[in-house]
Amino acid sequence: MLAVRRSLLHKKECRWCGAELEAGQLFCRICGVNRFIRLQLWEMIGCGAFTGLSGLIIGSIILLGIPRIIVAPASQPSITVSSVIVGSAVTNTQPPTEKLTSTPTPKPSPTRFSPSLTPRPNNILQGHIVFTCYDDHDDELCLMNANGTGLTQLTNNSVQDFYASLSHDGKYIVFSRQISGSKHEIYRINVDGSTLKQLTDNNKENYAPTYSPDNTQIVFTSNQAGGKLQIWAMDSDGQNSHQLTSDGINEDPVWLPDGQHISFSSTRFDDTQIWIMRKDGSEFRKVTNVEGVSGRHSWSADGKILVFYAGKKKSRNIYTINIDGTNLRQLTNGGDDLAPSWSPYGGWITFTSYRDGNNEIYIMKDDGSSLLNLTQNASSEDYQPRWGP
Repeated sequence: MLAVRRSLLHKKECRWCGAELEAGQLFCRICGVNRFIRLQLWEMIGCGAFTGLSGLIIGSIILLGIPRIIVAPASQPSITVSSVIVGSAVTNTQPPTEKLTSTPTPKPSPTRFSPSLTPRPNNILQGHIVFTCYDDHDDELCLMNANGTGLTQLTNNSVQDFYASLSHDGKYIVFSRQISGSKHEIYRINVDGSTLKQLTDNNKENYAPTYSPDNTQIVFTSNQAGGKLQIWAMDSDGQNSHQLTSDGINEDPVWLPDGQHISFSSTRFDDTQIWIMRKDGSEFRKVTNVEGVSGRHSWSADGKILVFYAGKKKSRNIYTINIDGTNLRQLTNGGDDLAPSWSPYGGWITFTSYRDGNNEIYIMKDDGSSLLNLTQNASSEDYQPRWGP
């Protein structure tokens, strides 16, 4: 029997369909059959019966055509994460008493990566990217496929629209619209730009709205209570607005994939860092300890890794760090890179960069490689990208 196996490995044609094979080739490129699978059938039913079966199958192939073998794509990663802080939910509209923790450890030195520019991909990237685009008059909202195709301007008016995010079902976009001067309100539109709905109405500064993973709540930045900017939450229809933070300046909130925690940038210990709290505004925990941290950030699909930007103005870079503050890694080096957003499908990150002289939208793999420019508008400004379904 060993001799039979060896002879099959050196055979020049497929014993199923007769197609020519190369020496050592395991699978036929025509019918897809593994020669060892056929050998097992040979051993079970005998040479004579197998020969008859081969004739029957070949005859069927001639009459009916060769069937195509379809491989189902791998399922997308589940956007879940184990709870990192234990606590119970509360529904008070007053901000709770904050419990602060800080680890005065030295600022770590990151591992650096040097991305290289790669050709535009075709269909390997999933979802859409919403971003702020300038139309020669003011900031508007634009949407494109994750590979840069199908770019569409969604808003067109005489005021500023920015800080957009997609809902997790891909149906809606929430954003901030200028009312007058520095006064902005939160609005919602359908993903095709239709059906505008105003969600806040307090004549204050309201920015950076993002949906919870189940799309039932929205967190945002606001000074509607007077004083400094704080983190607020409301139902997705704009009802039940309530304040979550009170100390320092707190901005750019983002839901963690577990739906139980919110991250945000905060000056509660002088310099700005990224913090995490429970969705009820309790149990604060510091994540970063990096010089020059700025606001917009995002989480990996499993909620274990944070991507953010930091550095001095005109020389900022993109970094990742584990949720426990370990394993700081620098993904970009030069170009002044801001506002990263992780693909909900994993593997890729979009961000804003000045590397070609003005704001453009780029993507890269989440290890810093395969850098790709999605927008190339010499006279325009494209920024604040958020990746969604």
